[in-house]
Amino acid sequence: MIHRLLAVSFLSIVLSLLLAGCSTSTTIHTIDAPIDSLPSISVDQVGRDIITAASRLGWKVTKNEPGMIEANLTEKDQHHMEVSIPYNSEQFTIRYRDSTNRNETDDLFHRHYNKQAVLLEREIQAQLLGVH
Repeated sequence: MIHRLLAVSFLSIVLSLLLAGCSTSTTIHTIDAPIDSLPSISVDQVGRDIITAASRLGWKVTKNEPGMIEANLTEKDQHHMEVSIPYNSEQFTIRYRDSTNRNETDDLFHRHYNKQAVLLEREIQAQLLGVH
């Protein structure tokens, strides 16, 4: 009886681990990005470059204070996402704030948001390096 109980418990644990490993769910990522521009860049210039890069990709800046930018992106009247971007002369971070009017499952939205956040991070880095 004890052996059977142990075997069932063991199989339950193995099955749980296998199912967890097969999960395809995606979480929303926060992007922490160091600024690698040479020579060093001022905080004001970092803010201007973030705004320029975000605008180039269709993001609308809704708040612009020293060290903090908030922006949102609406695509096809269905994907609306909001981010906050704290920054200084050494790094910036892209943080998810909110989203509305999602017509997709959470997992699909999270993948879409993560893609847009990575594109934004790349565009900001390019702007900071003077590639644009």
